[in-house]
Amino acid sequence: MAVSESQKKANQKWAKQNKEHRNYLSKRSSARSFIRNHATGSDLNELEELITERRNRLMTNLEKEIKQIIEDVYAEELKEQSWEDVADMLDFWRDKDGYILMEGRGVKPIDGVDYVAYADNGVIWER
Repeated sequence: MAVSESQKKANQKWAKQNKEHRNYLSKRSSARSFIRNHATGSDLNELEELITERRNRLMTNLEKEIKQIIEDVYAEELKEQSWEDVADMLDFWRDKDGYILMEGRGVKPIDGVDYVAYADNGVIWER
C-alpha cells in the first residue's frame, strides 16, 4: 500500500519534531531484536545483570525501603522461592510515624495510614 504525499510529509514533520523520542524507539527496537534473534546465553546473562543494575539505579527511596522490608520479612522464603513469588499480592502503607506497614492484598490496616505502594509478581508499584 502506497503512502500518500501528505502522509509522508506528516511522518517527516513528526520525526523532525520528535528526534529524541524517535531515537529512543529505534534503540528499544534494536535491543529487542538483538535479544530475540541474536543474543547468546552468555549475552543474556550479561544483559540480565545490566538490567538489574539499571533497575536498582532507577528505584526510588520508597521502592528501596519496601524492597528491604520484603527481604527482611521473607528472608527464609527467598532462600527457596523466587523474588517474583515472594513479592506478590502485597500492599504497603505508611503510618503517622513514617513507618511502612505491609499487608496481604486487600487487608487494610488501622485507620490513619496512607496507601503508598503494592507489589505484584516481584514488581513494586508506587501509588
